[in-house]
Amino acid sequence: MRYDNNMKLRYSIRRATSGDGEAIHMAHMRSICEVCAPYYSEAEIQAWGHRSYSATKWDYSIQNDFVHVVEHNHKISGYGHARINENNKAQILGLYLCPEVLGLGAGKALFSALKEDLLGAGVQQIGLESTINALEFYQKLGFKQYQEPATVLIGNTKIRCFRMELFLSAPQTKSEMDCPQDLQKQHTETICPDSLPDESE
Repeated sequence: MRYDNNMKLRYSIRRATSGDGEAIHMAHMRSICEVCAPYYSEAEIQAWGHRSYSATKWDYSIQNDFVHVVEHNHKISGYGHARINENNKAQILGLYLCPEVLGLGAGKALFSALKEDLLGAGVQQIGLESTINALEFYQKLGFKQYQEPATVLIGNTKIRCFRMELFLSAPQTKSEMDCPQDLQKQHTETICPDSLPDESE
């Protein structure tokens, strides 16, 4: 929990539970439309920030992945979502905040919760696709950009992003550190499986 100088609760971080899916989705779409919009075209925001809620997707993610939420005034105002792939590698599929919790340290708190989960699961490397507005945030956390430019495809619309990675343990060789083979891509466009991570402190 985080309090202000008058000991009033600013926000809290907790693990997502069954039934949170729709509220997470609404916070996700709000963040895109209200936080990311100044950095993207109208067409990008329309395709990316107005998607329908999928109970099946979120039920699966909450049960099988690592999902934490930010609560503010008893409502979900952000979330972080990570999934373990293979070879002790994970992907942050989303880290989004609504305007009311920006600048309060909620982004860092969400990432810390996810990182703790992933370290506990033996993950050694985290990848993500950062939004334009979250690039500096992830750089401050130690993520390195390994490819530019990049886009993900949502419907028929290309959404601009930055592919980044963070090693939780040092790679064995310099070449792995510079550009791991499994992260090298001949093309800079992928189909977005869930969402671009975003955030802000």
